[in-house]
Amino acid sequence: MRSHLVRHFAAARTSKGLSVLQLARLVGYTNIVGGCNRIRRFEERGVVHADLLRKLAAALEIEEETIEALIAQDRREFVRAWDEWADQPIAPHILVPILSGALKTPYRREPLAADIHDLAAAERYASRIGSALSSSICLVWSRRLSIWFDAAGKVAVRKIATPDDRLPGPLRPSHRPGLQLADPLPQDRTLQLIDWPIERTG
Repeated sequence: MRSHLVRHFAAARTSKGLSVLQLARLVGYTNIVGGCNRIRRFEERGVVHADLLRKLAAALEIEEETIEALIAQDRREFVRAWDEWADQPIAPHILVPILSGALKTPYRREPLAADIHDLAAAERYASRIGSALSSSICLVWSRRLSIWFDAAGKVAVRKIATPDDRLPGPLRPSHRPGLQLADPLPQDRTLQLIDWPIERTG
């Protein structure tokens, strides 16, 4: 799903009768193929560097206030969609390391014991597993809540996920949506572009 910001820029280009190639020339690219690819990447995937966004806005005569309003609208819709996604139930599980002591340890999912039905019991179970393995493990209770236990079975980190998080792969109950951060805009303001939630089960 393309964001309102992306759709507005694409529509502005079309309304001016500009092809992607013509727009690439207009914003000053000497490497036309590379410029076209960057513009298409923005229009198709919503990924853009802040410097290119400024140049596109100038070429297409799009006001900064319009850009900010569109980003705010995209942000509101993204957070609402993320909240709906995050509230979907999952089967709680623990993530157990496959290679002990490795710098980048892959993890495997293991279901909780069948008689565990509440968070307190799940934490006690995860603590025992971590202690028995002498390794850090993670209890994934929901798409919002994950709890890391150290090698002694003590809680190391209790993480409540937010829409801005980019959690490591092992913590993802499924694809985790997030925000892509583009380069800083002038006055140290950061442009946030939307990477939309993907519906998957798990």
